[in-house]
Amino acid sequence: MKRKKNLIKVLLISLFMINRNAYSQASNQKYLIVTFEKTTKIKIPIHGKQLFYWVVKLDSVNKMPLNMFPLYLSGYSKDNMERCKQSKVIDIFVMNTSSDFDFEDKYLNEIEIFRNIIKHNRRKVQVFEKKISEHVTEIVKIFITPINGNFCNCLIYKNSGERINYKGLIYLPLDQFSYNKDFWHSPDLKTVSSYDFSKMYYKNRPLYDMH
Repeated sequence: MKRKKNLIKVLLISLFMINRNAYSQASNQKYLIVTFEKTTKIKIPIHGKQLFYWVVKLDSVNKMPLNMFPLYLSGYSKDNMERCKQSKVIDIFVMNTSSDFDFEDKYLNEIEIFRNIIKHNRRKVQVFEKKISEHVTEIVKIFITPINGNFCNCLIYKNSGERINYKGLIYLPLDQFSYNKDFWHSPDLKTVSSYDFSKMYYKNRPLYDMH
């Protein structure tokens, strides 16, 4: 009887290890970061840049239209991130006195690595202009960066979604980021480059938020 119990225990531990390994392999996935870099031209002067990030799961790029999700690299609280990791709904644009922005240095370093990968490995695939008024024109450059890493995703509350004209999942970065240079030699590059980004509403931050 004791031998049978030990055998069951060994089997349970083995199953746990298999499931854990399967999860860890699935968690570090391939993504494409799409950056919308907007500048505003008023007659001649060019005003400061605004960056808007979106994320696409690389294994979905052949499904049109592109299934893109808002991605945030700043402006969210620690409690928002913890709720996102549990797939709970968050109010990402609402802050109060209990909001905690004291992230651990390890996490902040991961975000800095993520930013540097995007900054140094992005490639421009499109440029379009949108005339706002007689004297004001928006110039939008589209960059893409292939990346591996871990993200959490969750829904946002209705009032947050209404501020950016969006309803659905948003993504927050977690860790284990690396540059996926093999993407540039794949047929997916042509697919993404030919997508018409000018038709989408890309401003996934409220007007007052300049991050």
